[in-house]
Amino acid sequence: MGSKVELIVKLILQLLGAISAMVGITGLVLQIIRLRQGPTWRDALRKARKVLDRINQSNWDPTVVIGIGRSGGIWGGWLAGNLGSKPFLGVEEQYVPNPHGRKVHFPGAERVLSALEEFRKFGSNVLLVEGASSTGQTFTCFMERFSDQLDSWNIKKAVLYKNPAAAIDIDFVGKSLERWPERFPWHDRRGKWRRYLKNGSNNKPWL
Repeated sequence: MGSKVELIVKLILQLLGAISAMVGITGLVLQIIRLRQGPTWRDALRKARKVLDRINQSNWDPTVVIGIGRSGGIWGGWLAGNLGSKPFLGVEEQYVPNPHGRKVHFPGAERVLSALEEFRKFGSNVLLVEGASSTGQTFTCFMERFSDQLDSWNIKKAVLYKNPAAAIDIDFVGKSLERWPERFPWHDRRGKWRRYLKNGSNNKPWL
């Protein structure tokens, strides 16, 4: 009788070990799939909340929030609302391929930034927002291009995701990503978003 019980216990332990191994392998596979697909909307929202918390904890209160590009429009608007319905301005961005890589332009930005002065009486803090920053080029070019309009403002920057290799200081970061994903959740899953990055310069260079 005792040997039968021992055998049953042994079989159960082996079965549990096999199940544990399968669960571990499944978890690893899912983790790899997530890395390839990039962050999810749920993860992005968590990082946005982290950015929001860090802004609130800094005791720095933005007067105006400016979102740069599509992702900046999404998350800049979200932050502006959750910071107490701050004024929000959206700036378009356009990447144009050239022999030295890509150059970023901001169509209509001068007209948009001219509205800043309307909020001067409420303060002088401006929060610049992008969804993610891989090189820091967008922020750098924006600050250089519109230095005359921005120099008198106290500027801080925020992103949900930052590449540690980005050559720029960003004040509020949700997460640093060592492995840069192919796309983020706000990139259209049907293949139309940022197609020009893979197919060359024949497609519209709008982000």
